[in-house]
Amino acid sequence: PARGFPAPWHLLVSPDGGRALVEQDIVRWGAGHGLAAVSLPSLDCLWNIGRPEGQRDLAAWSPTGDRIAAVLHALTPDWQGRRLLILSARDGRLERSFPYSTGDTIGARGSAVTWTAPGDEVAFVDGTALRCANVSTGAVRTIFEGAPLGWHYLASPDPYLWAGDRTDIEKLASDVRVFRVEQAPKVALGRSAALDVRADRHSLGWSGGGRVLWMLSYATTNEPGERGSVVCFDTQKWELRTALDDAVAIRAVDSGAWVVRWPTHELGFVDARTLEYRAVVA
Repeated sequence: PARGFPAPWHLLVSPDGGRALVEQDIVRWGAGHGLAAVSLPSLDCLWNIGRPEGQRDLAAWSPTGDRIAAVLHALTPDWQGRRLLILSARDGRLERSFPYSTGDTIGARGSAVTWTAPGDEVAFVDGTALRCANVSTGAVRTIFEGAPLGWHYLASPDPYLWAGDRTDIEKLASDVRVFRVEQAPKVALGRSAALDVRADRHSLGWSGGGRVLWMLSYATTNEPGERGSVVCFDTQKWELRTALDDAVAIRAVDSGAWVVRWPTHELGFVDARTLEYRAVVA
C-alpha cells in the first residue's frame, strides 16, 4: 500500500522506519493543511495537527523517535505568529513551545530545525542568531550571533557545525555551504566549504551526529518530482561523494538516508558509513 508516494509530499521517516510525518494538503486524513503522523507501510493516520494557510511546516524527529520538533503557525488565540513546538510522537501532544522568528533577512522561508546528538536540545535560527533550545528546562542558549544574511540554515546534531543554502536564480536551485563556528580564541565563523551541487533545500539533512550532510542534487532544475542524485558531504574527510542516482526524495536520519527512487517510487535506505543501498518497500 505504501508504494508510489506522491512526489510533492514532504515525507519525514522516523528513526525506526515504522512511522513518518507527512506535510501537505492532508485531505485523506481530514486535517486540511497541516502535519500528520502515519504508520509505514500502511499509511494509517496516527494523529494530525491542522493549521492555517501559509509556509509548509518545518519538523524533525528526535534521535530516539519519541519527540518531534515542529515550527507551526498559530493555531489558537494564545499563540502569536509561529512557534517552535515540541510534540509527543505518540499522540501529537504539546510538551513545550518556544518563540520562533525568521527575522527580516531570511523572510518567510524560515530555517530548518535539527535535534542535537544527545536529543536534549533543538538547534534553530532565530533571525540571524544560531540558537539551541533545551526541551526539558526550556532554556535557550546562543551559539553564534550575526549569521550571514540571506541564507536558509540547517543545524547539525553538533551545534557548532551548520549548513547553509541560498537560492541561485540562474541555477534554479540552491547553493550549499558547510561551515563551523569556532569558540577560540573568540566566537566566529571558521572553516567552510562551498559545495558544487544544484540542490533541493528541503532535501538537506544530517547523519552520524553531524558527520554526513545529505542532499538531492539535480542535473538541470529542482522541479518537484524530477529525479536527481543522492550526494553527501563527509565533514571529517571534508569531501563530497555521490551515493545513488535516480532518486526523487530523500530524508536523512542518524544512520543514513531514506530515499524514494525513480520511476517506481520505491522506498529504500542508504547507509551513511558504507553508502550501500537496500530497498525497503518496493
